[in-house]
Amino acid sequence: MMRQASSPHVIQVRGVFKGLPPNSRSTQLGLVMEYMERGSLASLQGSLGGTLPWQLVFRLAHQIALGINFLHSLTPPLLHLDLKPSNVLLDCALNAKLTDFGLARDQKTTRVSKKSSVEEGGTTSYMPPEAFDLSYSPTKASDIYRYGSQSNSL
Repeated sequence: MMRQASSPHVIQVRGVFKGLPPNSRSTQLGLVMEYMERGSLASLQGSLGGTLPWQLVFRLAHQIALGINFLHSLTPPLLHLDLKPSNVLLDCALNAKLTDFGLARDQKTTRVSKKSSVEEGGTTSYMPPEAFDLSYSPTKASDIYRYGSQSNSL
């Protein structure tokens, strides 16, 4: 799905490889992604004591919103479902890119049958309240709530 188009605010996959990790008996798949020199937004916050300059906060919040808009504009829309500072990577110029699509789902296949309200995964402090309901089905609004929670933490 991500090969349909690209965004300057979503991490790019450069390739896929299959290999045998050290001390492992089974072959695993790996992704080769573009290198983001400055690490995660969470690590930047930690190194600066949690306080970022307002100009940087506004720029990063805008870039993250553009990344979410790109995902939601795909056909079918892609829901990230785990937006948080550690899933935003920064390049050498402190430009933001969304990463970690392990929980991502297209909007057509997000109907979930679950036994407990925490089965969906994700980071509970960024999840919308309705995500704890057993009949919860994620929507674009789920990502927007997570975006707001993440932006508030900046």
